[in-house]
Amino acid sequence: MLELIVDKGCLRPAGTRDVDTLRKMQLGLGQIVQAKIHQPRNPRFFRLAHQLGQLVRQNIEGFELLDGHQVLKRLQIESGVQCDEMQVRVPGVGPALVRVPKSIAFDKMDEAEFKDMMRNLSVYISAEYWENCSPEQIEQMAGAMPDET
Repeated sequence: MLELIVDKGCLRPAGTRDVDTLRKMQLGLGQIVQAKIHQPRNPRFFRLAHQLGQLVRQNIEGFELLDGHQVLKRLQIESGVQCDEMQVRVPGVGPALVRVPKSIAFDKMDEAEFKDMMRNLSVYISAEYWENCSPEQIEQMAGAMPDET
C-alpha cells in the first residue's frame, strides 16, 4: 500500500519505498490518476473497540452469550451506527427496515469513520443501557479492560 504525506496543496511519498512504487508506475507530470484516500487505522484503537464489546458482554444483561465482536455488531444494528439500511417486504407483515452493520475491518472502514462509530456506540450505550454513565466514562472503562483480542 502506498503511503503519502499531506503537504501544502499536495500529497507526497511518505518514504523511499513509496517513491520507488510511484516510479514503477511510470506516471508522467500532469497525468490524471484515481486513488482512494483514507487514514490508516490504529491497531490500539481497534483493540479498544473489542474491549468495549467485552465490557458490555460482562456487564449488561442479554449480551453475556456473545463475544466482543458480536456485541459490537449487535450494538451497530440496535443503534443504526455505521449500518446500511433498506426496506424489505415481509409477507403477512408489510415493509420492514433492515439494518446491516458495516464491516469494521481495517480495509473497509477508515480511522475517522471508526472513531466516529466508537463515539456514537458509547453515546448509545449511555442512553440505552447505562444512563448513570456518560459516554466518556464508558470509553474510559473500556480502556481499562484487559486486552482479550
